[in-house]
Amino acid sequence: MVKLTCAAVGVGSVFPVDIGISETVDDLKDKIKEQEPGLVYFDADLLKLYLAREGGTWLNSRDEDIQALKAKRFPDLIKNLMQEHLLLNETSYLNHEML
Repeated sequence: MVKLTCAAVGVGSVFPVDIGISETVDDLKDKIKEQEPGLVYFDADLLKLYLAREGGTWLNSRDEDIQALKAKRFPDLIKNLMQEHLLLNETSYLNHEML
């Protein structure tokens, strides 16, 4: 099991999700929907997930950019991490290489 910190951009919500390292991105989407039903009002497969990592370094929950997300702001760093070519593939496994 790993604990991933997830953020809903534009909503101001940052929350942890526990998930097995052998699960897929699609499984993570289902887990987010299950755990945060008041946050996700649509099918889990419509969620778009991106890694919050820049230059091999993970964003920290105390980073200014994460604090901005909590305040419903959309900082440039987050915009840069959410480019279409960085979108996680649903069939990819959450393994040590990805995480």
